[in-house]
Amino acid sequence: MTECGLVDEVARGRCRSGRRRLGLSYKTMPNERLASFVANGDSDAWNELYVRHWPWVVRLVLSRAGHAVTEDDAYDWAQESMLRAWRYRHAYDPTMNYRQWLRT
Repeated sequence: MTECGLVDEVARGRCRSGRRRLGLSYKTMPNERLASFVANGDSDAWNELYVRHWPWVVRLVLSRAGHAVTEDDAYDWAQESMLRAWRYRHAYDPTMNYRQWLRT
């Protein structure tokens, strides 16, 4: 790995301490940029994406399943969806909207 703090390395998600040193915050990053960090295994970026999208995924499951599932089942399905997103994080296409990708 190259010297931590180089913007290029930080942008690729290879250097978390460099990201902090450069003042980059996950809170203000767009989803697609965060997803590129996640694709490189950055768990902090994943936590931010998870927090941002969890309510939306639960609502999506409830709207698709309707009254056929309990709220607990919807949470379980949403959790499975998020787990799949983590497992297949390397398959994310950066040209695609992150929520669209989550739906697939």
